[in-house]
Amino acid sequence: MSVILANGQAHEVGDQPFLVIVHNNDIKVTVPDSLLVSCFETIKMADSLNDKQWTHISTGPLFQRYFKLAFQEDTKIPETSQDLKNANEGIKHITGMIIMLVENSPLFTKNTISRIFLKNPETFLHPKQERLIVDLVRAIRHDLYGHTDTAPES
Repeated sequence: MSVILANGQAHEVGDQPFLVIVHNNDIKVTVPDSLLVSCFETIKMADSLNDKQWTHISTGPLFQRYFKLAFQEDTKIPETSQDLKNANEGIKHITGMIIMLVENSPLFTKNTISRIFLKNPETFLHPKQERLIVDLVRAIRHDLYGHTDTAPES
């Protein structure tokens, strides 16, 4: 049985592989023993990339697929790491989110993280992109974590 903490109080939430928690702003939610992926970590990740790292990531088919799922045809992938650093927070947030979810998948690490906590994943995003977050996460779960829920079309 999985547990979350709401204002420090433990709550059992079951063992479903994908859980969405919607809560009031005055409730602090934490997920013990999980990788925290929030706008603070994702933007820091995007801003830390140099040109060699960014070229390797941004030209890869997985990143291109996931970026397109999140932004569809509305947004071009930044060409250089400096272009990424100069991009709006929504682009940097999704970019960092993709990188963190891919890097921590069983395909790319021996580190077995049992839970990932996507905290306020809609931060900095236009409602058009907000509604695509679940498709993005489902695709990554399908492709890299071996989950069999239906992957969205790209």
